[in-house]
Amino acid sequence: MKKKILIILFISYLVLPTIIYAFYNKNIETTENRNLQEFPKYDNNLTKYMILLENYYNDHLPFRSEIISIKNKIDKKLFNELDSSQVIFGKNDWYFYKGENDNAIKQYIRADNFSEKQMADDYEKIENKLEEFNKLGVKVIIIIGTNKEEIYQEFMPDKYKINNEKEITAEKYVNYLINKGVNVVYAKDILIDNKNQDSLLYYKDDTHWNVYGSYFASKLILENLNLKVIEPSFIKYVIYNGDITKMTGINGLKNEDYKYEAIYNDESKINKDKKGNGYIIYNNNNFSSNNRLFIVGDSFSDNLTYHLKHYFKETHHIRKDGVLQNALNLRENDVLVIESVERYINSFANKIESIKIQKD
Repeated sequence: MKKKILIILFISYLVLPTIIYAFYNKNIETTENRNLQEFPKYDNNLTKYMILLENYYNDHLPFRSEIISIKNKIDKKLFNELDSSQVIFGKNDWYFYKGENDNAIKQYIRADNFSEKQMADDYEKIENKLEEFNKLGVKVIIIIGTNKEEIYQEFMPDKYKINNEKEITAEKYVNYLINKGVNVVYAKDILIDNKNQDSLLYYKDDTHWNVYGSYFASKLILENLNLKVIEPSFIKYVIYNGDITKMTGINGLKNEDYKYEAIYNDESKINKDKKGNGYIIYNNNNFSSNNRLFIVGDSFSDNLTYHLKHYFKETHHIRKDGVLQNALNLRENDVLVIESVERYINSFANKIESIKIQKD
């Protein structure tokens, strides 16, 4: 009898969590801000199939997210850190993104390795593309956005030691391009110069600069174009939970942060038209002349566009999918801003190469 009871208990231990979870949460979600492994199809490679199958069952383990959430809450409370492949829990409730394959952290501690040959190869790709733009009479400005941890080093955990004998990769890269005659700006110095405790330049729990921080980056572009900078008024209000908190694996995490809105007088005169996936056009009826701006970039370009659309009749904002799917109808006197945050600098030249120009 005892043996039967033990067998029943053992089977229940294996089976019941799955049955309960089927009713508790039919749509399994992850709190790690990534896609779950789908059930694999067999393609005559048994080793690969077994690895993918194991990944599938690991991702779809009943109560997986809840277990991870409890563990990370304990780690955060007791040890002031997170066991996460994506997120660093910093001081004063600041969160930092490690980047793909820890590339942002390697850049921060100066452990990444960007050789002279890599820069020379990148320059060759960039130069070839710039020649195409120059033939059309298009003015090109490249801007490299700064990783958050570079600006707010004081909130990084002490265990991440910076090798101050090595140059910042983005700075080295920008200086190399400048010396080759490329029109490129790096946002780090203007952001550090405008840091203060009352007005944050980046979100505490998000990877991005906010509207206030991107305003100073946009000033670099406007000054490069010899345009008079409009000084908007800013509204600040409390929000909760940015993109990094979604990567922590903690359910119900509520972290106080601040969002800014910039108030421009011509806001009511700007119309938004979505051309396609990753491509938005802003028409500013405050202008009679048909000056046009094209902004190609990653997610950091969103808040740049927020400001720059106030200086042009047409502003075309193109993100990654839009670049791949659309050729740009560039013409003489257009301005093209190409943006990349520094953690993506290794693929920056390829991004520029991928920009297609519409043929007449």
